[in-house]
Amino acid sequence: MFDRGGRCYDGRVATVEQPTLVTLTDSAAAKIRDLMAEEPAGEAAVLRIAVQGGGCSGFQYALGFDRGAQEGDNELHVAGVDVVVDPFSAPYLAGTEIDWVEGLQAGFAINNPNVSASCGCEYERWLPLSAWLASRSGVRLLAWVWIRRLLDDWPKIGDLFEDDPDAQRQIAWHQEYLAAFPSRGSSANNHVIAEAAGLLAAASAFPWYAASPRWTACAQSRL
Repeated sequence: MFDRGGRCYDGRVATVEQPTLVTLTDSAAAKIRDLMAEEPAGEAAVLRIAVQGGGCSGFQYALGFDRGAQEGDNELHVAGVDVVVDPFSAPYLAGTEIDWVEGLQAGFAINNPNVSASCGCEYERWLPLSAWLASRSGVRLLAWVWIRRLLDDWPKIGDLFEDDPDAQRQIAWHQEYLAAFPSRGSSANNHVIAEAAGLLAAASAFPWYAASPRWTACAQSRL
């Protein structure tokens, strides 16, 4: 299923009733409502939160506005803000608190109890979703496809990809992220190409997931 913004989803709508999936501090909720009010009518009906593997503590985060919930999303109403979380991200965001911190480096901060504190960043700064982050994900998928192809004759290559649960999760996260958060606008055309190429290459080279046909169709629709 495609929406007008190019996002690709399938599955049934799931409503999360537990308010502890994600919480917003008063300052974060106020800032989000202010930002929503600045968006064109209908373009910021909900706050979409997603998780992607690969950050300092194993996660990177994306925050952006969307026109509404999509099929498969978890839906919440938190501190006066409608929030949606995709099914891939939900298990890794349970209990997460989002705060807005003022100062010279003002921004959102996340306290995620699911993240290891070993690297000293239980609180991670994050920015609104950007084309830069999405295009980097597309290029990373292309690199993984190229490495898998290059080492195809190596007997132990499966240990790094299809037989490695962590690798499988990373590859799935990147594809679902690109499907959910496409770049928009003529100035983002180069990013769109990188994202769609990475998504199509990965969906074709790593067809291990139930969502692989959807990701393939999603990428093809953008190229």
